[in-house]
Order: sequence, then C-alpha cells, then structure tokens
Amino acid sequence: MFEKKLEKKYRKFNSKCWKDPADALAETIEGGLKAANKKEEKERRMRRKDLENMSFTSSSDSSYSVEPKSDTAKSGAGGRDKSKSPKQMYSSDDISYKSPSPGQAKPKRRKSTRTSLSDDSDSDSDSDDGDSSSDSDDDDDGVPAVMADDEGDVISRVSSTASQWKKKTSLFSKRMKDHRRRILAKFISTHILLAIFVIGALSLYWGAIYNYSGNLYRVHSIAVIQDEPYTAPDGTVIPALTRNVTNIINSIPGNWRIMNSTEFKVIYNVTNAQEIDEKVAELIFDEKFWLAVNVREGATEAFYKSVTEEGAPVFNSTNYFQSIYESGRDPTNLKSSIYPILAKFESVFRSQYLKIYVPEFIKNITSPDFNETVNTANLYGLGNFATNSYDLRPFTDRVLLGPLSMGLNYNIMFSVFSISIFGPVNKEMAKYLKPRSLFFYRILISWSMFFFLSLFTCTVSAIFQIDFTPGFGKAGFVIYWMTSWLVMTAVGMANENILSIILTFCPQYMSYWMIIWTILNIAPSLYPLVLISRFYRFGYAMPIHNGVQIYRVIFLDISRHQMSRNYGILAAWVAVNTAINPFVNKFISKVVKKREERKELKRKIQEEREQERRRYEHRQRHASSKHHEHDS
Repeated sequence: MFEKKLEKKYRKFNSKCWKDPADALAETIEGGLKAANKKEEKERRMRRKDLENMSFTSSSDSSYSVEPKSDTAKSGAGGRDKSKSPKQMYSSDDISYKSPSPGQAKPKRRKSTRTSLSDDSDSDSDSDDGDSSSDSDDDDDGVPAVMADDEGDVISRVSSTASQWKKKTSLFSKRMKDHRRRILAKFISTHILLAIFVIGALSLYWGAIYNYSGNLYRVHSIAVIQDEPYTAPDGTVIPALTRNVTNIINSIPGNWRIMNSTEFKVIYNVTNAQEIDEKVAELIFDEKFWLAVNVREGATEAFYKSVTEEGAPVFNSTNYFQSIYESGRDPTNLKSSIYPILAKFESVFRSQYLKIYVPEFIKNITSPDFNETVNTANLYGLGNFATNSYDLRPFTDRVLLGPLSMGLNYNIMFSVFSISIFGPVNKEMAKYLKPRSLFFYRILISWSMFFFLSLFTCTVSAIFQIDFTPGFGKAGFVIYWMTSWLVMTAVGMANENILSIILTFCPQYMSYWMIIWTILNIAPSLYPLVLISRFYRFGYAMPIHNGVQIYRVIFLDISRHQMSRNYGILAAWVAVNTAINPFVNKFISKVVKKREERKELKRKIQEEREQERRRYEHRQRHASSKHHEHDS
C-alpha cells in the first residue's frame, strides 16, 4: 500500500518536473520519508506490544528465544514498568538471543512485506531473501517478523523509482500519457496562433495589391484642350478633332479634370499657349496630377490645311497631342498600373479618329459642293495617328530597384543588430552605470552602429555604379548616406524599444514582431498609396515610406516639395523613440530585478529544503543505526 502511494507521488513529481524538478523531487522524497517513518514507528509499537507479554524459549527446532529479563521489572501481571520508556524497556539487555543448535540451519530474516516499484528492486529483494516460500516457513515456525527496512531504504527506493522513470521509452508508453496531453495542447494552441498570425500578416501585405483596378478612380489626371473648331476661308466650319474627347475620357478609368484654354488661363494665371504647355508639365512635376493630356492649339487647322493646300506638310498628330507623366514618381508601379490609362485614351481616340472623323472629313472634301483643291498626296498621312508621350523623369537604370525597393527590407533587418550583438554587453554595463550614464551609453552605441551600417549599405550602391548626382550633384552620396542613417535610426530605435519588451516577457515572439514591422513599412512603400485601400494611409507616417520619397529625389530628381515633411517625420520617429528608451530600460530593469530576486529567494528555499532533507536523513540514519544495535 505504501509503495502505491509512493508511486502516485512520484507520478505527480514526474508531471511537475518540467516546471521545477528540484522542488518536486525534494517534496517527493520528504513526503516519502515522513510516510515511511510513520509506518515504521507504528510497526515498532505493535512489535513491542506483542513482545511485552510473550516469551520465546529455546527448543529443538527454534533458532532463538526472547525472554523478559525479570518479572520484577513489571508492574503487575503482564504489565511493564511505566517509569521506563519503550526504548529503555527493550534495550539490548532486556532481550536475550540464543544461538541455534549445532547442525541447525541459521534462521532466515523475514522478508519485508513491502515490494519495490522497480524491477531492479524486485530482483534484488529476491536474491537477498531467497525463495518466496521462506516467508511462509518463518510464519509456520512462529518466528517474529522483524522489519529490516529503514528510512535509508525508502530513499533508495525513491531514487531507483526516479531512475526508472528517467529511462527512455516509446512515444505511446503509459508513462508518456501526461506528456502527450501537454504536447497535443501545445501543438493545437501554437497552430491556432500561427493561423491567426499568418492570415493576419499576409492579408496585410496581400491587401496592398488587391483591387488595383477598382481604385483607379482615385488617380487624378488632367486634360487641357486648347484646340478649337476651324473656320475655312470660304466660311465652312471644320469640327474640332477633339470634339469627342469628353466622351472618350468619361469612358476610361481615372479622376479626370477637363479644361479648355480659356478656363486654364484663368485658374493658373497664364496668358498664352506656350505658358499653358509649360504649366501642364509643371503640374505633373509638382505631383498635382499623375497624368496629363494636352491637345495643343491649331490641331484642327493643321489637319485641314494638310489636305487643302498645295505643298503643305503631312499632318503629324504628335506635334499637337501630348501625354505627360513621370515614371520616376513610382518606378515599379507607374508604367504597369497607371500609365495604361493614357494608353487606353490614345487607343480609343485613335479608333474614333480613324473610323469616324477621317471618313467624314474625306466625304465632305470630295463632295461637289467643296470648292477647295484637294492635296491627294497627303490624304494617306491622315491614317497615321499617335500621341507624343513625355516622361519628365524617366526610370532607366534598373539597379535603382535595389535601394528603392527590396533594399529597404535589409535596412529593417540590419537595425536589429544593435540588440542581437550588443544586447549582452548592454546588460553587463547596466550593472555598473548610473541610469543617466546608461542612457547616453545606449544611445551612443545604437546611433554609432546605425551610422556605420548605413555607410556600408550606401557603399554597396556605389560599388554597383549607381548615379548619385541627378538630385543634388556631387553631394548626392553624402545626402544619401545621412538619409539612410536617419531612416535606419528611426526604424532601429523603434525596434530596440519594442524588442526589449518582447525579449523580456516572450522572446519566442520576436520573429512575429519583425515580420509585422516589415510589412507595416513595406506595404505602403512599395505600392502607390493612391491605388491601395485607404486603410494604408498610415503609410504616410511610416519611416520607410518617407525614406523612399527622399531616395527618389536623390536618384531620379523628382519634386522636392515633400522633403521637409519626409525629414520631419523621420526626425520625429528618432526623437520619440529616443525619449521613450530610458523609460523602457527602467521598466525592463525593474522586471529583471524582481525576477532575479524571486530566483534568489527560490534558490535559498531550495538550499534550505536540501539542508533540512539532509539533516532529516542524518537523524533517521542515526535512529536506525541505534535501532539495529538494540535489535542485535
């Protein structure tokens, strides 16, 4: 019965050993010792009570005899001297043992009624005690059952049981039942968390490229129609080539603003056609509009004269129809996502021009009522229609995709080095430095590391011969370096604050944060915010997005009107995270200090328990040795 209880306690210990093996083992051994002591004490009292009124004398088949020393020592018949303790009553002098007769077998010590939990203990008991039949023989001969186990035996039993449970076994063993249950629960909870994270994180990225075509209505474009109907010398009014432009623009995607020359002059304060052309290009460069269609003045007149005047040049539509854009504004997406709007306008206009306008015009000039001379040589030139596309800031060097797109991911990853490399050093320095000195030390280390990391990344761009001069001339490399330093510091200081907290409480979630932080920065930076959901408007405040805008100015010489805002946002990221850093460090130091105090307290408690256990074992061994001396 005792062994079953001990086994149950050890199973409980084994289930807790993942949490604190030392405590569980100490508690199990202590509980086993107490239970064994109570059991042994109870059995001793029972034996002494039996021996108090019994006397075993020597016989031909007996091995020994037990006799009371004298009857006078007892108080009454069958009584004992109450002035003596049980230990004094049954000292070594109170009981006399007689040696066995010659030729008589030496009496066998009775086997303990308790059985070991382990197979090894069973085999040892069998080999020491002989056959199991000896138990019945002893009982038949009337030999008293003298218990041989003491507290030291209990400790050895617990140790042997513990060693048995530490042996390797199969996955589906009964001993692994609790482990399998815990592993299954951990497996399920982990995959639920992974499902939520993967679906959420990737949806955040996938959502940035979802439903591009449905958001084209937010692409602001302008169409300036300077051409007007032409009145021929004979008074005939020739319809303008752009008479159907409004209907065409309404049929294609985009948020278009259509203006004639008069309206445009009033709104933008220009006076002539040349200023109108320059102003339209300026609107695109200043990023007021993504696309522009400019139909210059005199298109219909040139078309008419090319057919009706001798020696007139063939009508060239590219001199009058312009489409203006700026691919440097978004090198990776404008040509593939926004420019197709202009391509569709050109396609639809050409179709109506060739199928409707030109046939009607030829029909009119070949009628009997037409009095002008027809220049048949130029009629064939009317079928060639195209617009002149002006890319104000062309993107031609694909190597720029490195620093302008995927290279930004590495800036985020490199910013973690300040924690992964200097984390142990910072922890050590925190033991010696005052809070203010520690703050300046941490800032100096982090900013210095970002300074050199940004230099290394800029050097890679120089190695691959990227031109730094378009935006700022020879100072381009230095500006690129300082901007990269500011971007990496903004990202890195935020990483340092967040990761310090994560590594303190749940370090296993560090990769989760890095993925989310990367997606939050990259999704609104690699794709035009005008084409993605309004949810991603937070991208205007992200450090990587603002860094990309500055890089485009450096490498592609686009408009600088947003640079002040971009640098201001980056500086704000650096300032806020630098200001928060000492509070984060103070909070973490308090948490770590409390943990160390609890750990030290726990260690002291374990040491005290271990010392108490050793003292208890020593007392039990001492008492057991005295008991054996009395029995002998």
